Amino acid sequence: MSGSNPVPIRVFIVENHRIILWGLEKLVSTASRPIQVIGSAPTSDEGLKLLKEITADVVLVDIDPDIDNSMKIIPDLVADTQARLLVFTGIHDPALYEKVVLQGAMGVVDKT
Repeated sequence: MSGSNPVPIRVFIVENHRIILWGLEKLVSTASRPIQVIGSAPTSDEGLKLLKEITADVVLVDIDPDIDNSMKIIPDLVADTQARLLVFTGIHDPALYEKVVLQGAMGVVDKT
């Protein structure tokens, strides 16, 4: 339909570094497509809790196997939500990328 407002893509972000979280929220909110940040969390546990209360289309989650046991969120998100999961990481490890995709992530976004 011409002239109609498209429904925004609802994005939820899980990122343990507050400055990066802030930057991601700003970046997503200025996208040319209608994309809306509907929530965020600084930890995997908090993210899982909040995602039980809201419906996201996409979850962007920062993983670092050494911090916050962040890898555990992937199978939980796949089981508990209908959202598509994108992993955001600064770790350059193809084996890790393969692991998260096999766990159900739709892809990996490199922080660089």
